[in-house]
Amino acid sequence: MYRQRPPRFKGEAARRAGGDHGIRVVNKTDPLSILSIEPVNDTIRKKENRVSKMKKRRVLSCFLALLLVLLACSGACAELKKGQKGQYVRELQQKLIDLGLMSGRADGNFGNKTERAVKQLQNYWGITRSGKADDDFQTRLDDLWHLALGNGTESGADPADLENPVMTCAHNENAPYGFDYCYRHDEAKALRDLLHPASKRTVPDGLKKVILKRIIEYWLEAIRLNYDEWEESLPDDEQHIAEEQKELFEQGWAEKQAELVKKHKGADKPKTLQAEADWLEELGIEHCFDLHGAEPNLD
Repeated sequence: MYRQRPPRFKGEAARRAGGDHGIRVVNKTDPLSILSIEPVNDTIRKKENRVSKMKKRRVLSCFLALLLVLLACSGACAELKKGQKGQYVRELQQKLIDLGLMSGRADGNFGNKTERAVKQLQNYWGITRSGKADDDFQTRLDDLWHLALGNGTESGADPADLENPVMTCAHNENAPYGFDYCYRHDEAKALRDLLHPASKRTVPDGLKKVILKRIIEYWLEAIRLNYDEWEESLPDDEQHIAEEQKELFEQGWAEKQAELVKKHKGADKPKTLQAEADWLEELGIEHCFDLHGAEPNLD
């Protein structure tokens, strides 16, 4: 009896033939074998279509997520200027408010107040007073914001990583501010530098108050830490000495604050804050020398 052989299909043609005739090629090496084909029902087709759609959605989702990240990165560094609105303007305004250069709240609207604040900082840095917050301005602002507010800054590098590190703070009439700052208190030196910018320009009053408050906060933390280190270095039966001295310091600080507030007629005035910062820094330098003055310098 004559039996017609099925047509010979290879590769893509075999796949199309199988799809058109409701069959699937299982054995790709022998597409003509009767055992190499099996019927394809609707359930399998639907499952394959569903999987394919899911893969396409995942690829599209990843692409959109990457696009949003790229847009966010480019937007954060874009130039901000008068008339613009949005989240990046709001973030800029909040930093200017934190630094005492603007009052009110951050509304996300780059108006006259924001422009004046930007120009104040540009004048402080000795750069062109364009009133626009370009990439360079925003980088400078971030650095200033972190240092002046103590946000994410760490004082005290590893002396082993420094070339000729200063091991202890000490009085030095020839130093810029009358002191040598050790590696532990390099942040105090950086804060002082903010009050004496390289541009030789006047520090805006609001910014000056913020910096002075940070200096006061910094040295209070440092002095209290010095007392704690002193206490830990003493034998158990002598640790009460450091505790008593720490209590005397807290009492003396409270009295000094009251005296300076009365003298300068206000607690939040630049002269009061300056006097408080100077008094604490003097004491902090002496404490550092007393605790670490005998440490050898690293070669």
